[in-house]
Amino acid sequence: MRRSAHANKVTNSQTTYWKELIAVMNKAVLFLFFLTFVFMMGCGAAKNSGGSAEASSGSVTVQSPQNGAAVTSPARFVASASASNPIAQMGINVDSKDVYTTAADQINTQVQLTPGPHSVVVKAWDSTGKFFATPLSVSVPSPEQNQVIVSAPVNEAKVSSPVNFAASASSPNGVASMTINVDSKDMFSTESDKVNTSLPLASGSHNVLVKAWDNKGGYFSAPLTVNVADSSGSGGSGGSGDGGSGSGGSQQGNGFYNLQASGGWTGFGQLAPSYEICGSCKADGSQVSWGMQQGVSSPSLSGSATKFSIGGDTPFSDVLWNKHLIGDGSGKSDNGNVNGKSHNFVYDVYFYMNDPQVSQALEFDINQFVNGKSFIWGHECRLAGGNEWDVWDNPGHKWVSTGISCKPKANDWNHLVLTVQRTSDDHLLFQSIELNGDKATLNRYDSPTSQPDWYGITVNYQMDGNASQQDYSVWLDKFDFIYW
Repeated sequence: MRRSAHANKVTNSQTTYWKELIAVMNKAVLFLFFLTFVFMMGCGAAKNSGGSAEASSGSVTVQSPQNGAAVTSPARFVASASASNPIAQMGINVDSKDVYTTAADQINTQVQLTPGPHSVVVKAWDSTGKFFATPLSVSVPSPEQNQVIVSAPVNEAKVSSPVNFAASASSPNGVASMTINVDSKDMFSTESDKVNTSLPLASGSHNVLVKAWDNKGGYFSAPLTVNVADSSGSGGSGGSGDGGSGSGGSQQGNGFYNLQASGGWTGFGQLAPSYEICGSCKADGSQVSWGMQQGVSSPSLSGSATKFSIGGDTPFSDVLWNKHLIGDGSGKSDNGNVNGKSHNFVYDVYFYMNDPQVSQALEFDINQFVNGKSFIWGHECRLAGGNEWDVWDNPGHKWVSTGISCKPKANDWNHLVLTVQRTSDDHLLFQSIELNGDKATLNRYDSPTSQPDWYGITVNYQMDGNASQQDYSVWLDKFDFIYW
């Protein structure tokens, strides 16, 4: 059939119209693809799979909780941001939803979380609008997964002092530690899934919280109330748990007990003359060697001493043993800011040596990392080096003599108690050294150094080799650490 000229004209016009429309749509689609690509690249730049995602101008550091931690709700978030430009704002995003913002460069707040896993991003913006963040994952166990069962005393029980507490904890992740808290004060701690200890309590009603942490940092607890009829309890003293601690047992505060028998110790070799951690040294190496044997029944005071040994071929080489107690590396989130609240510390230990003079020195350290600062209360008993106590000069990075004699007994147990303090204005105070009942007062003040990358409390024990690097061993027992 033939088309009229008018029909052909209409058809040609329609064809031109559709061609132009398709060309415009193709350009629009290409433009949308371009915008999507730019957006994806921008989002990708803001992500980082490591511990701290970082833009060119700043970073976000999350102190608590740790990545992968199991937490209770509400969860405590502690973080800070820094940049070349001032920080204008910080925020917390949970499962793609902003749940908290603040016009500050620090966060210390609690966030309600439902049971289960959560993806969290702690964010910050500087004054120019640049964005940077740190992602992490946390999980909230269901109530039935983690539990603390208190078998004694029962809730609202009428008891006499000292009060016997017996409890156990269970978790799919395993139990790392338990603590008994009385009237908002931790009085006994143990790195076990069971508690069976007696605590002196004053007469009257007491609110008790039996707490536990699993191996991923998850916290759970069981509350109860006890009524003490016998007024002979002293109240407020650290429990003697796990065999007691001599003078440490009478100190106020919270504690870790029988640390020599606990897990989590790490040994490191240190070679003269730099005494940096030797990355290539091994426990069975030739330059410096070391060993640690737990559960030793003889010599022992508690029936479970630990034998520490040093050897090797390189003169004046040392071995350092370190244990994390609170914060980084401890396996527990410091949701209650125990580290920041702790100012007083007691290092209480018994040690046994066959011949003290084969050792160049023994070192006993308390370390706290808080407020971006490093506080190292180092104490060194020079033996072959002169039978005198030295303490660590933090800003000078050197040992300074105290003039106090250090002469431990051979083939016998020696009892050492060190007391120190972080002052209210954030200085170190070396208070006293007590060896075998002879107490010397130092009252030496020192200044901390900068350390923004660590958070928590640790203890060290170190053995130094002499000029011949003679093999020797030292046994530790009833090693307690008290803090408040």
